[in-house]
Amino acid sequence: METDWAPWHFAWDFNTDGAITISDVGLWLKWLFFLPGDTTAYFLVGTALGNFMELGAQSYGSVGSGVLSAFAWFIGYVFLLATFND
Repeated sequence: METDWAPWHFAWDFNTDGAITISDVGLWLKWLFFLPGDTTAYFLVGTALGNFMELGAQSYGSVGSGVLSAFAWFIGYVFLLATFND
């Protein structure tokens, strides 16, 4: 891989200021939102498809990752509605 960072690595102190504060909450939400797209990019980096799509470390948290994540969260939401709604 291009980087040893993995999208599923969570940190309580995301802004690395030495304390867990309200500033970290927004970063937790950002991490959670981008998780599906960043995970997909992580597994595609270095593959033929990933090279074709020019995926790399810059892909984490990018527009493409955001679009893929939004789609994944929408599909999850629809699935939950269909499951729990008679």
